[in-house]
Amino acid sequence: MSVDKAIQLLQQALVELQAPPPPPPTNNIIPVTAGALLQSVHDSAPEGSTLQLEPGTYNGVLNSTKRLTWESNLILPPGRITPNLCPVTIISSGQTLTNKATDAIFRGMCFKSTDPQQTIVVDNGLRFVFEQCVSIGDPAKGQHRGFCPHGTDAIITDSFIDECWLVGRDAAAIGGWDGTNGLLVNNSYLGGGAQSILFGGADPANPSRTPQKIQIQKCILSKNPNWYTLGAQIKTALELKNAVDVTVQDTVMEYAGISGGSTGYVCLLTPRNQNNTAPFSSVQRILLERCLMRFGGGAFNLLGQDDTNPSGPLMDVTIRNVMASDLDPTGPWKGQGRIFLFNKGPQKVTIDGFTAAGKNLQAQFYFIKPPVGLTVRNAVLPVTKYGVKIDGGASGWDAVKATTFAPDTVVDLKPGDTGAVGYPIV
Repeated sequence: MSVDKAIQLLQQALVELQAPPPPPPTNNIIPVTAGALLQSVHDSAPEGSTLQLEPGTYNGVLNSTKRLTWESNLILPPGRITPNLCPVTIISSGQTLTNKATDAIFRGMCFKSTDPQQTIVVDNGLRFVFEQCVSIGDPAKGQHRGFCPHGTDAIITDSFIDECWLVGRDAAAIGGWDGTNGLLVNNSYLGGGAQSILFGGADPANPSRTPQKIQIQKCILSKNPNWYTLGAQIKTALELKNAVDVTVQDTVMEYAGISGGSTGYVCLLTPRNQNNTAPFSSVQRILLERCLMRFGGGAFNLLGQDDTNPSGPLMDVTIRNVMASDLDPTGPWKGQGRIFLFNKGPQKVTIDGFTAAGKNLQAQFYFIKPPVGLTVRNAVLPVTKYGVKIDGGASGWDAVKATTFAPDTVVDLKPGDTGAVGYPIV
């Protein structure tokens, strides 16, 4: 080897010795000691790391901006989590978790806030995963919102969101209005006072940010019956004010109320241009399938368009193999005693396989303003005071189908209909 070549190799070796070490591999596991400041842990962790947290309580807000996996260092049993099984608790006096990252994963963690007016978890990121996690308010003070999903393609699975109730103010377990896109909620318990799930209720920035492509599967949308005695603002289990392409399957929806002008229905499909800045607001392409509804003064309130501000329509709704039970307007949820309410011209509503049971009910179907393209098949309904009723007018399907009201209505009901099949029994 020549002297020049040897000098060149020596100089190269000296440069390599002075260079910083290469970054750790992106799949490295970082242990986190109980009580650590999680924001500092986040800021120092290399992108792609897995952070394994010791059981215990961690204080302070966490702003997630990196592709990280956060999880307990304990192995959790499979399936839906409950608060008593969650080993890691993160608590703050504000909005405890805000995610703006892509591909952030949170698993086996409980989130709380000491401020009941806050939203506990907010997602504004991409492909956020909330798996076997808990978001829970104070049982004595409640919480404004457990989870606000304003990101894209988020997944909430095997999780538990509860104690989201307030006195004198709407509160929801899950509530989104601006940018929700591609959300999947699977096998989760959702306890919310005014609503367990609400989409809409405030105006999005533009039409493209309308909540859309939402799937709710194998969930329980519920409330604690004690909230009635606490004076909580209670409305409904599921409310859609501005949402497109929503599928709800194999889900239990229970408990309703009359707070804030609501009328005791378990499900509200009611387009609302809430702040009069979004006339494009609509509720379209909605499927409810194999669901069980119960504990309300009625099942469905279907409003064709906003009756206060200009809006788009309620259109293309399919209710298939759904059962409503324990309907009673004299119960604590009160209400109007109408199983279905139609107003302001809902369009293309198909009810195919529906069973209802209850007492003290006023009407099976109640029409204030006629629907367009209503189809009713294979339904089993209880005896009610008025049966099928037009507001201030005649009763019966012949009156509904008359040329002066809703002539394109299709009714295919006959003795021996089996009603709903395949709905969840709990």
